[in-house]
Amino acid sequence: MSFKRLSLLSLVVCVVVAALWTVSYADIGLNQWQFNVVDETGNVVTDSCTMTVTTTADAAATVYSTSNGTAIGSTITARTDGVFKFYAYSSAFNISVKNNVTGQVVTRLSQNISNHTLTIPKQMTTVDRKGYQLYGAVKTKRVTIGGVGVTGQDFAFTTAANTTEQVINCGAIVPARARVLDVTIINTDAAVFSGGATTLAAELGSSSSGNEYASSATIYAAGAAVSGAAAGAPFGAISTSAGNVYVAATPGANWSTMTAGKWTVMVTYLDLDAIK
Repeated sequence: MSFKRLSLLSLVVCVVVAALWTVSYADIGLNQWQFNVVDETGNVVTDSCTMTVTTTADAAATVYSTSNGTAIGSTITARTDGVFKFYAYSSAFNISVKNNVTGQVVTRLSQNISNHTLTIPKQMTTVDRKGYQLYGAVKTKRVTIGGVGVTGQDFAFTTAANTTEQVINCGAIVPARARVLDVTIINTDAAVFSGGATTLAAELGSSSSGNEYASSATIYAAGAAVSGAAAGAPFGAISTSAGNVYVAATPGANWSTMTAGKWTVMVTYLDLDAIK
């Protein structure tokens, strides 16, 4: 073999060895991490989710998208199958996952490679840094009530040549075993409720013509409101049946003149069945 051929062969061997050394060096100590995000029944969470990775001292972490050391930021987007995958030299991290659709957040401290599943319960709002689950049980439902002939609302008052009280049954808004925290009605029209009356009073109750939630008060002008639970105390005992909400209104002029305006009724309650 000539010296030239020997030199060329040596060069090729050196290049191959150098390439192998580069790959091997990058792979040393890189641990593969994978988390599967599921709900409490084990179903894969396919919503858009992001994971934030920090060190156990809460400093920014350096992680990699491939085993050959391609660095990425500390925020990772899950695949549509709910899987997070990355590589890192460390064997412990603080992990935080956010469901970008529901806003739910789960935080886990000092996670190691043996942890492969993160659970985001359907009704849970977040998990604090100590691992306690915080549930989103406070809910608000809303319905709208329009003046006579006002369309696009859930309910509307009926035309009449009198000022007799009319009662709107908003339906079984309060679920069974729920704790009502507040009931509020707001005049959400851009102007006064109608062009005919100078007053319009409303009361809120759990029975027809009742005022269990709020006593009669004027709610005529734009932005006016009537609200219950002024002292911050919940209403009544928890019932095993769903509860209706009633709005009773009395105008200062005939109903036939109440042809404009809109009220929004908001009922806030603690949904205990959702987290039991």
